[in-house]
Amino acid sequence: MNETDVREEIVRPLLTRLGYKHGTEAYVQTELPLSYSQAFLGRKNPNRDPILRGRADYICGVVAAGTWVIEVKRPDEALDRSTIQQAHTYAAHPEVAAYYFMLTNGKNFSVYETGRLAEPLLSWTFAESQESFLKILNLIGPDAIRKRAKMALVDPGEPLGRGLHSRLQILNGSVNYDPTPSDLQPPFLSSLAGVQLPVAGGWVARDGDCRIHACVDIASVSPLLKMIGAVGLADRYDFYSSSSHISTEEEQPTIFQNFICTRVDRGTLMTYVGMPTAMPCSLETTAFTEVVGFVRDEQFQGTVRIEADLLVGPMEPIVGLVMAKQFGLRPGQHRIVQTGRFSARLASAI
Repeated sequence: MNETDVREEIVRPLLTRLGYKHGTEAYVQTELPLSYSQAFLGRKNPNRDPILRGRADYICGVVAAGTWVIEVKRPDEALDRSTIQQAHTYAAHPEVAAYYFMLTNGKNFSVYETGRLAEPLLSWTFAESQESFLKILNLIGPDAIRKRAKMALVDPGEPLGRGLHSRLQILNGSVNYDPTPSDLQPPFLSSLAGVQLPVAGGWVARDGDCRIHACVDIASVSPLLKMIGAVGLADRYDFYSSSSHISTEEEQPTIFQNFICTRVDRGTLMTYVGMPTAMPCSLETTAFTEVVGFVRDEQFQGTVRIEADLLVGPMEPIVGLVMAKQFGLRPGQHRIVQTGRFSARLASAI
């Protein structure tokens, strides 16, 4: 087996399995000619410094994310210091600027970080390729290169906090409501007690007035509450904080607040359990929600408290009996207080 055999029978199938292919976003370039116009150490001397030329066996990359280089040798050629240095010159070339480079002779494989040549990041033998594949994929696969590019991005914005970029994505999380005695709230709200609602997503950034704005998507607890938008239990919350940064200290948490005021008139067509339904009464809601917490290990965690007032308008007597029996919803003023725990997993959105 010669160097060409190693390329075609070993390296190319590996690249295909990793997800690299000519003419795609995760691309492969072969035999790319490179040159250093003047090789020098210290002060340049055009009359003395030689022009260096070479060809990189493989340059693999993801468009607008980054590259890595492969240098292939014959099976009987050792992967010694000189071959490491050769591969490094390709990886460090200004026209390549690779994150990593790989050396292989078909029997042994080593991946180095460009600029750190003392020890490889990952080494394996051909016989270990299958059991090592996940490690290889997580280091130099297309998704790993995209993730590496995000790590290298410079965030020009004002950080939201210690270790936080200027814009964050909310990946997931939960709202866990505390058990509450049913006699302290209308029966149609008793389903909140002890319920866990998923946080489905959202984002955190600064507004034009420099307040921190957190837009949080939370699943509704019931079709009725979703229909009337009562007690602040909407699908989306817009929280604001006047703090300059999000705290990472439990003893000094950040306060986020939300206030809504809604009115639904009697007869308004709403959707309830997938069907158009006319509101049997008017309903006015004012709700104040406060989340107090801090960030630790890329997760915001803290408490949530909802204080709401519902003003239920008059309704037809028969309808009133049904609403009272099924939901405990009677004309008049209702005061609701609900507490719980809030958590949200965060990631950079830069």
